[in-house]
Amino acid sequence: MIKRIKNEGGLTLVELLLSLSIMLIISAVAYFVFLNGLNSYKKTYTETLIRDEADVIMTQFMNVVYPAKDALLSTDKNNVIILDKGKKTEQKFGFDGSNAVLNSTALNNSDFDLSGSVLELDTTANTIKIKMKIKSTKSDKAKPLALNSQISLLGGGGN
Repeated sequence: MIKRIKNEGGLTLVELLLSLSIMLIISAVAYFVFLNGLNSYKKTYTETLIRDEADVIMTQFMNVVYPAKDALLSTDKNNVIILDKGKKTEQKFGFDGSNAVLNSTALNNSDFDLSGSVLELDTTANTIKIKMKIKSTKSDKAKPLALNSQISLLGGGGN
């Protein structure tokens, strides 16, 4: 029993400090790796949302253009006006400030800014060129997206 009491097999102060230091270094590295992964995830998620929003806007623009079989096209600043002679309807789509618009209704979510986006009507080639610049208003880390698209008109077109 006395041998057990005299045996002081615990940790020395140096061993304790060394093990705490190693544990602190490993914890700090793990924390920064986790934090970097989380920031990368947020950036990628926001860039995916930007791409999805651009796809939705382009789809809505195409849904206006493609059904118009016998149409007259004209421009009004940054908008294209489609006058469908068959259906006797007029639709106007394009960009107004930081929004994509269809018949004066904003198409995009307020989380996205489309400033600098333009529509160009080429009556000789029967095409509408869309240069869309879209960025997130909530995250500065996500890169803005610039898309150049061209919609060819099937029939009609021109002034």
